[in-house]
Parts: sequence; structure tokens; C-alpha cells
Amino acid sequence: MALALFKKKEGEGKESSRDKKEKKKLSKISGQYKQKVKKSAPVMVGIDIGSVEIKVAAGQYRNGEIQVKKVCGAALPERAVADEKIVREQEVGMVIKNLLRENKIKEKKAACAMESTLVLRREITVPAVGKDDLPNIIGYEIGQYMPVDIASYILQYKVTSVENGKLKVNVCAMPRDIALQYQSMVKSAKLQPLSFDLHTNGLEKLIYLEDIKAKGFMDKNLMFIDMGHNQFNISFFSKGHCLFSKKLELGGYMLDQVFFTNLDVGAKKVEELKIRNLTRLGIPEISKCYYHLTMQEDKNSDQEDIILMEIMQVVDKWAEEIGDVLQYLLSREESSHIDKVYLYGGCSKIKELDAYLSTRLNIEISSLTGLSCLKQNKKVASDAFITYLNAICALIRF
Repeated sequence: MALALFKKKEGEGKESSRDKKEKKKLSKISGQYKQKVKKSAPVMVGIDIGSVEIKVAAGQYRNGEIQVKKVCGAALPERAVADEKIVREQEVGMVIKNLLRENKIKEKKAACAMESTLVLRREITVPAVGKDDLPNIIGYEIGQYMPVDIASYILQYKVTSVENGKLKVNVCAMPRDIALQYQSMVKSAKLQPLSFDLHTNGLEKLIYLEDIKAKGFMDKNLMFIDMGHNQFNISFFSKGHCLFSKKLELGGYMLDQVFFTNLDVGAKKVEELKIRNLTRLGIPEISKCYYHLTMQEDKNSDQEDIILMEIMQVVDKWAEEIGDVLQYLLSREESSHIDKVYLYGGCSKIKELDAYLSTRLNIEISSLTGLSCLKQNKKVASDAFITYLNAICALIRF
């Protein structure tokens, strides 16, 4: 359900019979994924604009797999993003252009991925009508649900179920000005914009592809946690559909603050220390040190001890807030059980963080590795999927 930013495309498909409605997991109405994926997408670049970094993945969706040729990233220009909007799109476009040139990426077609609280999401119920009438009915109904000027938004929708003559429809509304900013950014990078997708939509398609390779994947209740620098994005999926998403004001910046507070070093050195130490020291090891230090009578700890203690306090804060979201989801009927939680994003690379959270929260949690639909070039680092997943998912074009 990529947003119709660059190429307007209305929902497609036809209403199935009553028997087929019950048997098929995926409807053929309004852009739902078809039972068989026949076409391959062109070789292209996926672009993900984060809070502090631009991430790019070059590759191709082909034969039910995402083949990743190369990944790269660069820091965002200072104050390029404000209030979840790109306000200096020409400068961002130039960074992307230089990044592609430096990494010898020659693909010119591009797909963007992003997530924002400014994107409005609603699940609505409308009468089961033909495909020609559906867009108008959805436009009218969403205007009743959202007290905004619908003309200033780009709407895209997906039918999730058909029951008793009614359609359940997931609707995303993207502010048109954000869409135009992304379009300007891509064009300033001398790229041809193909589509614009949300992170959660990319994950839905990833789940669908993995189901082709590993049967039964779509039948699971899955949670994905994007552990970024400024925030964690939590998404819950049941039977391949995103039913819940939430942003937590947590992130790698909290670890940066630990080093800044205790060491007189600059941002570049902090990043180096953070990566070097937290990919070497496992969280269980830090946890043992933290427990020992809190139990000892002599509180005159050295600088390294203090840093380890504060890092553990940050990780426990993460666990606490993630646990609150888990408890909320488990109290709801549609998410009364969660089969597995996947971690990805920069902070998920902390050594043994997944094992620590799994034990702490009593649920199966692992870093996002081992999916059979993700294939990488030998030159691509083994942990690329964890860091660049959103840009990689932008490559999936059905």
C-alpha cells in the first residue's frame, strides 16, 4: 500500500464470492497482495530518511526475494528535518547524490520510505461496492472520521476483510506538503521517483514475502521494534496486517548522553566509543557489573563503573517501556498472544540485547536475521539487514 505520491494509482481488484471471502487470506480488492507474485521490480535504490542519518539500499525485488547489492549511509545536514518534515530538501538531495556517486551506485530509479506521526491512520467500515465507487466512498467516510481538510492529504487504502456486505479498510492519509518535499528531494538527487511508502507497509510486504519462503509466517502475531537514534517505533502485525503502531521517545541518544556526561569528548568520539564498547561487551556482562556495583558498600566507583551503571539504567528503561506496550497488546483480543518480537535498527546491534530483553520480558525476542526472503551480495555486511531494513523494504514493488 505505497502512498500514491509520484504515480497516482487507485485501488484495484474485484469483489469475490461469499465462499471465497472465507477461504482467502488476502482480498483482491484495493491493492491487496495477490496470491502469486509474478512480476519483478527494476533494479533501484531505496531511501530512508531517519532522524540523524540517510540510509540507502541498492537492489531489486525479484522472484519473491529482495536481492541487496549495496548499502550505504550518511549523516543528515544539520536542521534538515524539523517536526518530521524535510525542510532543506535540496541539501538532502545533494547528500544523496554524493553518497550514490561515492559508492558507485548508478541506479536512477528510487523509492522512499518513512514513518511519521503526521501520517493519519484509521480503520473504517464501508459498504461492499465495486472498485469504481470505492475511492469516493472511502474519501467521504474518512472525511467524517478525521476533522481535517482531506484535500490537503494523499489517501491510500487497503481492504483487510469482507464480511456481511461490508469492507474493513485500513486508510493512510499523508499530508500533501510532506509528499511534495520528498518528491523535490528525490529529483534534486537526479533520481527518478517511483513510489513513497511507510515503514509499516514495507514490513507488511516483507512478512508476505517471507510467507512465500517459510509457510505459515503470515499466520503469526509478530512485533517489530525499530530501535533508532531518536525514537523506537513498535509495530504489531497479525496475519500480515499492521494492527497497532506506537512511537516511544527512547533511542541511542540516551546512550550518547551517558558518554557526554562522563567524558569530555566530542560527538564523533562518543559514537566511536559507543559502537566499540557496546558491540564488544554483552548486556548480561554489563548487568552483572551493575548488580555488583549497586551491592557494594563502597560507593566510590571509578569512571568506567559509572558509565556501565548508567548504560544499564538506560537499557532497563528501554525494557520497562517496551514491556508496558507488550502488556497493553496482550490485554487486547486481537493481540492476546505474540509469537515473536524482532529487533532492528542501530541500537539492536548492542551485543546480546535481544537475549536480555527476551529473559526480562518473558517473550521470544531476537535481532532480525535469518529471513529467507532477504538475499545479500557477498560485499554487503552480514548485519546490513538490521541497520538498513527500512530502505531495503522500500525496494519491494508488487
